[in-house]
Amino acid sequence: MAAAGFIAGATVCWVLLTAAEPYEGYPHAPVVFLCACFGAGAVVAVITMTYWKLTLYLLGAISGYFIALYLWSWKSDHILVNIYARQFTGVGLGIVCAVAMLLVEFMCVIICTSFLGSYLFFLGLDLFIHVGMVNGPRSMLDANKEHHIHYELNNKVYAMLAGVLAFWLAGIIWQMIYNKGRRFGLDLEVKKYYVDSK
Repeated sequence: MAAAGFIAGATVCWVLLTAAEPYEGYPHAPVVFLCACFGAGAVVAVITMTYWKLTLYLLGAISGYFIALYLWSWKSDHILVNIYARQFTGVGLGIVCAVAMLLVEFMCVIICTSFLGSYLFFLGLDLFIHVGMVNGPRSMLDANKEHHIHYELNNKVYAMLAGVLAFWLAGIIWQMIYNKGRRFGLDLEVKKYYVDSK
């Protein structure tokens, strides 16, 4: 749950910092982004650890939005060209996943955590090998008109996207085996009432 909170806090902080960045950029921009995003992520992580049962729904919401980012990354125009349609669809998918967390909690937790782990692993890997996969979500989340991020799909990017899917499925299978018989979050107890026949 702390990881879900950290991801949410750091992502929102990055989006806000990027949108507010002046044309000449921040002084010592890498340090500003690193410290601010890490700090915001850490604060939200502490809050979500404290209220971890409610954080289950945040996990569903952020996973749904990130799944939308992943799906849109399969085309250079992000499938939905209109930015508002894209954002509303992403938010809608996040709400669906949050509601699904209440209805089918066990499977939803497994699917969401497996996806986040796989997707963030490959985004982090791309920061080192510079294939260009990270430009997909960057171009969708960067609202600053001064930034021109070019997202080009090639065989290497497709391989990274396919790797996300493969790791995601492998994570689901492993978690289903490891967590068999367990349950997360809220315990709903069904009370039975018996009528005395006498």
